[in-house]
Amino acid sequence: MKKLVALVAIVIAMTAGTVTQASVRDKIVMYIPNRICDAMDMFSLSLAFGPTARGEVWCTRPFAFGAGTGILAKAAKGYNRQYGCGLESGWETSFGAVSSEQKELSHSIGSLKDYSYYSSGAPNPSEKIYNFYNGERDYWSLGMTGGLAIAEVSGEFHPVEIFDFFAGFLFIDLKGDDLTLFDTKN
Repeated sequence: MKKLVALVAIVIAMTAGTVTQASVRDKIVMYIPNRICDAMDMFSLSLAFGPTARGEVWCTRPFAFGAGTGILAKAAKGYNRQYGCGLESGWETSFGAVSSEQKELSHSIGSLKDYSYYSSGAPNPSEKIYNFYNGERDYWSLGMTGGLAIAEVSGEFHPVEIFDFFAGFLFIDLKGDDLTLFDTKN
């Protein structure tokens, strides 16, 4: 009982004067679902089919090695809670900070965002595609992509999401992506 009272006191102290009663209620009621969502945000996975030849590994975007090209139909659980399918085409080549890329994702279904991206040289974290809150890709991710002939698999780990996950235990939403009872973010 003491832990529950302390938890409620912490929530009230952290939110006193800055949020409504409804926001406090949302944080408490949606606590477990938001921790599950934050844990799932740490990983991305995609499976794609089409003509492809690709092999790439990266430890943040400016430290990538590999190359590839392809035209693919892709199903993904992506960064910033993007879920869906789309058509991806393009190429990339990377050797450390020296890279060049031209990719496009179009005709997407679900919350997967369409984008067209061209880059030459080291990737820049201030580009719109790498926006922390709503960008299509994570600049700081660790991941790999591999595909040959007709299929491609890609997986990523998002270390920045770890901070959002653990801050959530203290009712702090660093990414501003926690769910509410009456979510109006569409």
